[in-house]
Amino acid sequence: MEKGEYKATIYDDVWRTIVHDFPNLLIAFVNELFSESYSNDARVEFLQDTHEQKMPDGTVEKRITDTYFRIIDRDGTAKKYHLECQSTVDSSMLVRLFEYGACIALDDAVQENDRIILEFPNAAVLFLRSNRNTPDFMSIELKTPDGSVSYKIPVAKMQNYTIDIMFKKRLLILFPFYLFVVEKSLKECEADSDKLAELLNSLQSIVKGLDALLLLGDIDELTRNSILEFSNMVNIHLARNYAMVRKGAEDIMGGKILEYEAKIIYQNGQRVGREEKETSMIVSMLKNKLSLEQIVNITGLTMEKIVSIGRQAAVL
Repeated sequence: MEKGEYKATIYDDVWRTIVHDFPNLLIAFVNELFSESYSNDARVEFLQDTHEQKMPDGTVEKRITDTYFRIIDRDGTAKKYHLECQSTVDSSMLVRLFEYGACIALDDAVQENDRIILEFPNAAVLFLRSNRNTPDFMSIELKTPDGSVSYKIPVAKMQNYTIDIMFKKRLLILFPFYLFVVEKSLKECEADSDKLAELLNSLQSIVKGLDALLLLGDIDELTRNSILEFSNMVNIHLARNYAMVRKGAEDIMGGKILEYEAKIIYQNGQRVGREEKETSMIVSMLKNKLSLEQIVNITGLTMEKIVSIGRQAAVL
């Protein structure tokens, strides 16, 4: 792949790779977009993402969706989803979503003697960049001789997701794109050491939070390391004109796991229960200067329990 082509598609590449290598991360995102309540043990199955569309002149064009899959819940019910990831607002997105949806519906059509049933998937868009005019929902309306049919397409905007929200809602799939949230401040961070330190502290909190989830057993090491590697890929390109920001981000998210008490316990193979792991983890996070709010969002524990553990350990 040519260097220029790689730069142009890096965000798409990261999105496609993370969803296909870690499909379980899609579950929390689907719950967020469509107000679903899938459990973590729901099953994600990827479906055919390349579809052919016959044009009026007889030629055939291929349509490739970003992410097309079904989620099968524990009770056996299944729904199909189509997600697109866009780095910028695109006026042609709705047309493409309809084309993709129509191709999918035709591929899966159920034809009977006197009718054909076309099922469109649940569709949504993630905009890595957005502005005040970017809607929370888009819609597609089909006018037929017997009336109109319309459906909504939820819009997710990276700018709406803080680090705390991503941890609280377990939207780990979005962490590689976090720098888009603060993209407009990168020039200022490059010129102002205090602003740069603030940004790097935010990135450090992501690493600490992922380390905490790893040591609590909520994610595995491959997931943790891959999220940071994908983040590096995006950061290097997004901050390509800001040397200080790029170097600082790369140094922090370079893949090392922090050395602290909970890690030592974990590596020594001590057989401790979940509660003991939580206690060690909370003490470690307090010593590493994470705020109480951050610890609540990362661990899912109550503020009262965290404060109690901190006081018992004489950390608070």
